[in-house]
Amino acid sequence: MHVQFDPVFFWNALFDKGLLAGIVLLLGYVLNRQLERVRANFALSSEAAKIRLTKIGGLWEEMSVWESDAKRTYVDFCHTMLEELRAVGLALPPLGDSLRESAIDTLIALGDIPIPNDISERVDSVITPQWEELARRAKDIWAQLHRSRFWLKDDLFIVMGDYCIDMQRAATLLVPTPEGAVAGLAAFKALANDRENIDEVLLRLLDRHSKRSPRSRIPSRAP
Repeated sequence: MHVQFDPVFFWNALFDKGLLAGIVLLLGYVLNRQLERVRANFALSSEAAKIRLTKIGGLWEEMSVWESDAKRTYVDFCHTMLEELRAVGLALPPLGDSLRESAIDTLIALGDIPIPNDISERVDSVITPQWEELARRAKDIWAQLHRSRFWLKDDLFIVMGDYCIDMQRAATLLVPTPEGAVAGLAAFKALANDRENIDEVLLRLLDRHSKRSPRSRIPSRAP
């Protein structure tokens, strides 16, 4: 059987196959570009999440260390004031190292007792440099908070801002006198409330992160 060669059919068939191959190649190229874009976006998102967690963790650690240092320092100041008052004949219960934590309550219990000027001046000369350093650290943390605002987002920035404001306020309120001890307890209570608010926001943040990544378990006001 003789088959007659049809050049038109041949070229049409060749064109169709070439077109189909071109379409396949084009689709492969487009899909490959889309996959590369998805991988790049995922890598960028993962890197941004790491940076954000690093910023949050660093700030929160500095705030926690500041509060711990402030509490310890203030207890020491109150203890020093009580020992000075005992030295001038004021009857006070014994305050050994194991009872240092009760110094604030003991100072409050003294009520409106007058404190001699020489004792006040002597204690002030000791505490002023340390409180100035705590105040400086609080301002540094406040500045760092604002530099990290992009990474914190509004919800965390606001509650951490409240904490920083109360840190700076505490640095001016903590005076080792009976009246100052009352203000000191109130200042630390305000910091504790701020800390609870921050913890609540952090838990929501980590919960959202764990839902997006099931395998992962990584944990304004003006002053």
